[in-house]
Amino acid sequence: MRILEAKNITFFLRRLYETGKPFFGLSAGSIILSKKWVRWSDPNDDSTADLFSCLGFASIICDTHGEQDNWEELQVALKLAENEMVGYGIVSGAAIKVHSNGTVEALSQPIHRYVRNANKIIRSLDLLPDEG
Repeated sequence: MRILEAKNITFFLRRLYETGKPFFGLSAGSIILSKKWVRWSDPNDDSTADLFSCLGFASIICDTHGEQDNWEELQVALKLAENEMVGYGIVSGAAIKVHSNGTVEALSQPIHRYVRNANKIIRSLDLLPDEG
């Protein structure tokens, strides 16, 4: 995000988004399209974590291919987010589609969901692909 902002690319991308241009992201590109993400000043100390703004085209928080570590980074991000925020864990080989009305659709495989409820992060039911 720092590089996009330093090069004034965020303004250009926002303008495209506001005129209806669809966007997609792969891996970290998915995270950059979301509302916020987490960073650490000391990667070994969760107390140094803070959220930073991403493009916000999708008003969600998501992580990609973190199933091996039980979505540790996603859960830290949710602890810092507002109450009732939902986090989506996009497993390897899966995708999500975030519609303009804010609904989230699983593509290909189930998507792991976590919800921040007060000071707890709770694993919710997986978001399942439409089999229609």
